[in-house]
Amino acid sequence: MRKVVTIELSKELSLEVEGVYYPEEPMVWTLSNGDPGHPGSPSEFHIENIKLIKGSLCDLIDHLDTHQYSQISRARQDKSIFSETIWDYLTELSIKKIEE
Repeated sequence: MRKVVTIELSKELSLEVEGVYYPEEPMVWTLSNGDPGHPGSPSEFHIENIKLIKGSLCDLIDHLDTHQYSQISRARQDKSIFSETIWDYLTELSIKKIEE
């Protein structure tokens, strides 16, 4: 299902994110005919377009750079592998906004 959401990253910075949303599919233990069910799946959002509707490109780069730096710092402290991308971050924010 196509969705357009507005994400406010700060008071000075907002994005309009457009894409296709797939709601969470709950786990089913068994089907009505007795066959085994399926494990389900989390919500998904496939971003197709992003528009900057408030702020500047410099503001956006600064925000995303700060976000990525904090994620890398946290991963180094935890001795874990850093895997979150900017796309993952914007996708997560979009899903959260859709499901509110």
